[in-house]
Parts: sequence; C-alpha cells; structure tokens
Amino acid sequence: MRPRICPARLALLGALVIAGCAAKPAPGGCPAVTSSASIVAAPTIAAPTTAAGPIRTQAPGESALASGTLVALTPAAGAGASAGIFAATLAEPAGSATVTLALTSAPTAYRRPLAFARLAAALGMHVVPAAAERHVSAGEIAALLEPQREIAALVGARLRVLNDGTVTALLVASAPSALAPGWDPRLARRVEARASYEVRTWERWASSPDLAAGEDSRVTRDFVEMLVLDYLSANATRRTLLTSARGDALVLDDNREAFPVTAPPAAVDQLLRRLKPVARFPRGLRAALLAFDRESAREALAPPGSFEEWLVSPRGLIELDERRAGLLSLVEARVAERGEAAVLSL
Repeated sequence: MRPRICPARLALLGALVIAGCAAKPAPGGCPAVTSSASIVAAPTIAAPTTAAGPIRTQAPGESALASGTLVALTPAAGAGASAGIFAATLAEPAGSATVTLALTSAPTAYRRPLAFARLAAALGMHVVPAAAERHVSAGEIAALLEPQREIAALVGARLRVLNDGTVTALLVASAPSALAPGWDPRLARRVEARASYEVRTWERWASSPDLAAGEDSRVTRDFVEMLVLDYLSANATRRTLLTSARGDALVLDDNREAFPVTAPPAAVDQLLRRLKPVARFPRGLRAALLAFDRESAREALAPPGSFEEWLVSPRGLIELDERRAGLLSLVEARVAERGEAAVLSL
C-alpha cells in the first residue's frame, strides 16, 4: 500500500517547509517536523512500491551504499549544489561516495547511470563503481545540510519529495571495489575518451593479436570493457574517463548519458566501429553475454512490478538485446578465426 498523501501538505504545496519526517507519522497523519533546516517540498509524489521478483546479483560494495549511514554532505567538485550532486561521507562501513538527489526538474535522471552500473555488474566488468538507489528522508538531508544553510536553501526548493517524506538518491562509490583500498580521487587523472594520446595507445594495444610492446594488459582490458559497455548502453557521448595515479587502471565515473531515450543509429554504429578492430576481449565476456539474455536484462534493468522502478524502457531492452547479439557475433567470429585462448585473453 502506498503512503497516504497528507491533505495539509497538498494545501500548502510550494509554500510548506519540510524539515523532515519522523520515523512514524504524527497523530494527524502528517509527517512531524524534526529539524529547523529549510527543505521546501516539491509536488507530492507517491513513493515507488517494490514487487517480489528474482533476486538480482549485487555488485561488490552495493549493499554498503544502499544501507550505510550518511554522516556528511558537501558540494561535489565540478558540480553545482543546485544540480543536487554532493560528495558524501559514509559510516558503518566508512567510505565516500557521490550522491545525486532527485530534483523536480530531473526526477528520474538517476536511472541511466544506475542502469549502466547494473549492466557492468551483470557482465562482471571492472571499470564501473558500484551504485545503489535509496530513499533518504528530507529530515536527514536537512540535518546534513544544516551547517550549510545557503546550500540547503538553494537545493531544498528543487528536491522531489515523495509523499512518504523521502527523496530518491543515487549513491555511487568513488571507485570499483577492487581499486577502493588504494584509490585516491585527488590523484586520479582525467583523460579525454576519444582522441587523446592515451586512447590512441590503448586502441593500438587492443587491436594487437598478441601482447604489444609496453602494454599493460589490465589497462587494455579496462579499455575494451569501456568500449563494450558504451556500445551496449548506446552511450555515444562519453567525454572523459579517469586513470589511476600510476596509470594502471581505468574508471568510468560519469555515466549519465547511457541508455538514451532515443539512440541515433549513426552514433551507435560509430561505437560498433570502435569495437571492430579489437583483437582480444576479457576472458569472461562471451559467457557473460550468453547469460545476459533478454530475461536477465529485464530482471536487472526493468524488474517486475511498478513501471516506476524500470531503469530502461521495454524498447530500450529490445535494442540492448540486439546490440548484445551483435557484439556476441563479433566475439564468436574472432574466436573462430584465432581460437578461444588467444581471443578471450584479457
């Protein structure tokens, strides 16, 4: 059953000041005010319901993002607070993440990067940080932003507050779990994703049938994973990616343009052209593509139940499956030419 919309909140829509919701509703049925920081309510919207369905395999670190306690929010570097993007500090377990809060101007923007992260997890990729959707009470957000009243006032009026007093939030880890122990975002280097010197080097490595001179095979694997994920998600507008301080690992930290509503065929064809010269692929890619059929994609990206929880539309799932089949054909052709051990070697 969805939470009942509070009549008083509807009557004061646009002027009501929410400082949060108590764990239990007040006697009159309206959420109780528990903080003094001003978070202005947007139009009241029903919180999504979760239907029972197949258990989805979570990426390492996802459960911590989904349940870890938020202890601090500060504006994220390179992003205005008005965009609802913050750097977060978590406790239990300790860590850091980027938090994107749903705004009235972009209530579902979190779905595309979340779908990208789930696609990467389903295929066993190494280059995408874990991501999790969760609902954070307006009161908790108000308390975290209370020391930053100007920011609270700026973002508060833009938040998409659901009728249970929560805001949908996307939490993204700072790096994939395997890199997290030694990853320092301050030392990471941003690289242009198409025509930089580094990319041309990685393209040369990936197109070599054997280990190339000076090649770091882990970087080659990471680069091919980026090409694979961007093609499958029709992410034709990636501008940059991150490399570790030592240049021995890649991280895809900005995936907001994945799974566009309409994917221009010419742009998707260009993504495929970048994949065609690749001579070696990650070891588990063929098996992962075979397992990630349309039903598996639906479980990960459009689970049974309310369409409000779908990350990708039915049409998007069909197009994803078509791209999956095309990529699988490319991998199979390479294996037929040179053998599985030579092709699936990254």
